[in-house]
Amino acid sequence: LLLVIYVDDLVFATNSPDYRAEIVARISAAFKLKDAGQLTWMFGMVGIKQDLHAGTVTLSQKFYIEDLVRQFDPPVSKGRSIPCTHEILELQKGTDDEMVHPQYRTLIGKLMWIAIISRPDIAFAVTFLARFNSHGTEKHFKTALRIVSYLAVTSEKCICYRREPLGNLTDFIISHSEIGSNIFSKDSMFGFSDASHGGERPMAGHVIYFADAPLSWQGYRLSCTPLSSCQGEYMAATKCAISLVALSGTVKFTGLKVSSPCPILCDNKSAVMLSDSDTSSKRLRHIASRIAFLRELREAEEINLFHVYTNGQVADIFTKPLDANVFHTLRAHLL
Repeated sequence: LLLVIYVDDLVFATNSPDYRAEIVARISAAFKLKDAGQLTWMFGMVGIKQDLHAGTVTLSQKFYIEDLVRQFDPPVSKGRSIPCTHEILELQKGTDDEMVHPQYRTLIGKLMWIAIISRPDIAFAVTFLARFNSHGTEKHFKTALRIVSYLAVTSEKCICYRREPLGNLTDFIISHSEIGSNIFSKDSMFGFSDASHGGERPMAGHVIYFADAPLSWQGYRLSCTPLSSCQGEYMAATKCAISLVALSGTVKFTGLKVSSPCPILCDNKSAVMLSDSDTSSKRLRHIASRIAFLRELREAEEINLFHVYTNGQVADIFTKPLDANVFHTLRAHLL
């Protein structure tokens, strides 16, 4: 039995109903406890649906999104909706004589909660706008409202974990790389890692998959400005590897099996080659510790880097605004 505690909420996971009943009885003897039965809500705003026959668990924030739409009443989105366009990159910090929008921080906070819990497809836009929290003007607010408008027409989207993978993502990876099907199995945990290049501290991101769905994701700015695309990709891959190793340990702790090594898919061949101890790294001595870290994980057979073509890089959705066709193709492998 696994027990998760958040403030005064308890979540049980077990394959023994009798043992669960015994634990509930013991806790009830010491504390006032209300048994709500099968888990359907968390934090009062995350909907959870379990189908034991189909072997699926879905996470959704549909009702939270609908409340957000009613609160801010954004303009109706037309056409194939996307959370942001390339115009978002033109936003600058508001000047001292521009009025800060009073609702901007509130809206960004609510959007960040959605992006973290169940909607990785808005992670780039929300993360980018969050850097203007102290100087969010009317223009920034209208850009954020576009995300709300996008959520309004996609509120049904959810994350679905499956006991038996459908194979759609694996087929997508194989068709956009030179990786063989033997790399993946139903117990595979793997990640996509990507970084943009150009400008000061460009965006990067990663997403980690398990049970046929994203388990963890992050869109962020690199901690320093890379001197080459290889350096930026390697820094992003290092951060992905840290999360991947930690999560695989957590999943194993729950009693589930995770096959090793865990693949990381990167669309920069130089970065992939650099993870091999036989490849020279003299030109990148300034990130020597990162190079050594990934090589050690690779030698320990905990992770392995593979090259995937750019049009098969799912993590690209965390690094830049994308055209509708590309965005919807990648989103199909997230939600």
